[in-house]
Amino acid sequence: MRVKIRMDDKEIIKSAIDNYSVFSTGQKQILKILSDFDAPIPIDIIQSVAQVSKQSFNFSIQGLLKLGFVFRQKHRVYVYQINRDKIEEIINIYKKQKKLTNNT
Repeated sequence: MRVKIRMDDKEIIKSAIDNYSVFSTGQKQILKILSDFDAPIPIDIIQSVAQVSKQSFNFSIQGLLKLGFVFRQKHRVYVYQINRDKIEEIINIYKKQKKLTNNT
């Protein structure tokens, strides 16, 4: 089941991504960029927005693909899209962490 992330959820998505220590800085940046797009986007757009080298991008995206946080499809060129179900998991972790932290 695909979870529809509403536009007003963008800040919590980005906070959850920043809070998740499994990701490198480059991976966090790529995920936050992908979370702003509702459709799959090609590598050149992500690189342009992130202003990172191709080598840096490839290293970060390969890790995200292995972890299952990003999907890749071939449409003449590879296009990338965030895995909303996996993002929902880290949002839930983030919300629980905030709730537990605020209760202490």
